[in-house]
Order: sequence, then C-alpha cells, then structure tokens
Amino acid sequence: MTMTEQRLSRQGKFAWPIPEIVTIFIAAVSFVLFPEDEYFEINTFSGMILASAVISLPIGIPLLFAKVGFFWFDFAYVAAGVLVYRYFLGLPDGAYIGEGLILLAGIACVISGCSHTLRRILASRFAKKPRSK
Repeated sequence: MTMTEQRLSRQGKFAWPIPEIVTIFIAAVSFVLFPEDEYFEINTFSGMILASAVISLPIGIPLLFAKVGFFWFDFAYVAAGVLVYRYFLGLPDGAYIGEGLILLAGIACVISGCSHTLRRILASRFAKKPRSK
C-alpha cells in the first residue's frame, strides 16, 4: 500500500494538529497582549480566531480518515467555510448570536481544511520512495 492510499490518521507526526495548535497559541497571545479597551478590533479578531481554532479541532476529525492523496474533501471544507462566512456577512442585519456561532464554525472549517491540506501535502512530499536496485 503506497503512502497516498493510506489514511492521514496513520501518518504519525503528520496526523497531529500542529497548525491548529499554533493558531490557538498565536490567537491566545494576541488576545492577551492587546487589551479590549485600547485595541478593540485586534482583540475581537483574535478572540474570533481563537474560538474558531478551538472549534476546528473536533470539526476536522472526519478529514483525518480521508486518504493522503484525496485533497477534494479538504477543498470542500474550505469552500463550505468560505460560503458560510460570505453568506452570514452578507445578511442585511449582520449575524445574530445563533448565526454568529455558525459563522465561527464556517471559519473553523476554513482553518481545518487548510491545515489538513498542508499536512497532506507534507505527508505525500516526505513519503519514503522505494529504492531501485
């Protein structure tokens, strides 16, 4: 069985959600470093990214079970997240509380899809090639 036929969850170090954890860390640090009273926009943005990155961890579980060479599932996650984001920001009154939670899930789909795409590319790039004798 070649590397591209295996599932991403079987790839060891490429199965770990390192990009999501780095996103959580950066968003948490910027959330703390920029107080809300002085930097309202930066604080709000980092809080939104922090919540979306935390939500992206369980949302991305189905992507772990797709094969390494199967990128379409990741692209579908990114496209669905962008469509949800554009739809809720295009509403005339903006997003309300319940819609805001769906908006966070859409951003989480984009984060998770991009992270899994990056990990699939790295896993297929660093695949051990069979040696010719």
